[in-house]
Amino acid sequence: MNKFITPSKTLMFITIIGINFNVNALADDIEIKLNKNLEISSNVSEASKDDDVVVSPSGVEVLNQVDDNGVSKNGVEERFNEDSSVKTELINKTKQNNLAFNTSISSSFSGDFNGDGCTDQLTKSSNKISIYTPCNRSTFDTYFSGSFAINGIYETNGEAGLEIGVVEVRNFKIIDTRRRRESNYSFSGTYAINGSYETDGKPGVEIGIVEPRKFSLINNKERRTNSYSLGYSYAINGSYETDGKPGVEIGIVEPRKFSLINNKERRTNSYSLGYSYAINGSYNADGDTGNGVEIGIVEPKKFSILNNKNRKLRTFKMPYSYAINGSYDTDGTSGDEIGIVAPNMFHIVDYKDYRDRTYPINGTYSVKKIENIDGKAGKEIVITTTVFQNELIITDARRRID
Repeated sequence: MNKFITPSKTLMFITIIGINFNVNALADDIEIKLNKNLEISSNVSEASKDDDVVVSPSGVEVLNQVDDNGVSKNGVEERFNEDSSVKTELINKTKQNNLAFNTSISSSFSGDFNGDGCTDQLTKSSNKISIYTPCNRSTFDTYFSGSFAINGIYETNGEAGLEIGVVEVRNFKIIDTRRRRESNYSFSGTYAINGSYETDGKPGVEIGIVEPRKFSLINNKERRTNSYSLGYSYAINGSYETDGKPGVEIGIVEPRKFSLINNKERRTNSYSLGYSYAINGSYNADGDTGNGVEIGIVEPKKFSILNNKNRKLRTFKMPYSYAINGSYDTDGTSGDEIGIVAPNMFHIVDYKDYRDRTYPINGTYSVKKIENIDGKAGKEIVITTTVFQNELIITDARRRID
């Protein structure tokens, strides 16, 4: 059986990528979590009535039977144990979204906060944040009446000078020293800072906010928040440039669907999927570098490539057990092909031609290397069989294996 986590039917968790600050609105204090996983919990009795699922940034997983072949991204290994079962290895490339400034619990920071080219000094005390700007010998104070924590340093407005993000109960504050002003963004109950993104194609980053049932992006330059409704259980998968226009889209994993938030156009594209899936990574599969990337999606018995610009999801049938080996140009034309390892077969998925080219291999094997051997356009794939140590070469441009 696949080794998956089974959550409670009455309590679902949202797992967020990035260093975040967990704000408990009912407590007197603010709990700061300086780790890479943050969980927001909420009672969800309606969720997952039919299936036990776990939602992670890389996908949604349920229990599944698999066959008796051990498959990894580099080859196939037979298992001869009497009670033989293996887990299909899904290569999940989770996009990490880094904050502009990874904080530690500290009382002072330095940087150019007003854009005058001098190094300014930020000092945090029990009830205020003070920024001393030595070039003009002045201090800008921001006072707080309750608990607060410095979340990070951002460049949100496209102008010289850094802004300071501050977490409060039910409020996120951005301090602009250059303009000597504070911008406040209110939230109800529990929320978390997911990271910073450049979503609208304009100078300055937007800040991602996770809340139960919705994801928001703060545009501090325009002093507004765009919010997107989501389900009970979701996770931020990462950011991609999928439409060929400036600004990234945000990938959202939910049970039975994957969504991409286009913040510059203020809309969400959603794609229905099966019970269990994983986001494998992004590829240039159509050969058009100005089109944006395509996204690979792994599901039991099939592999799909999502072209968000054209709203197309092309699906290729696969055996029950398979693994993604990598992406490379094998046919000498624009656009990468996806190499897939499976029992007794090596698959080359060609999104542009909508074909799955298969090359039979007897027994267990491993992928030794991918390189251009014959000097012609397109790389060859060198396979080594496990038992006899035979070396096979797949020349996909000529559709042959030697």
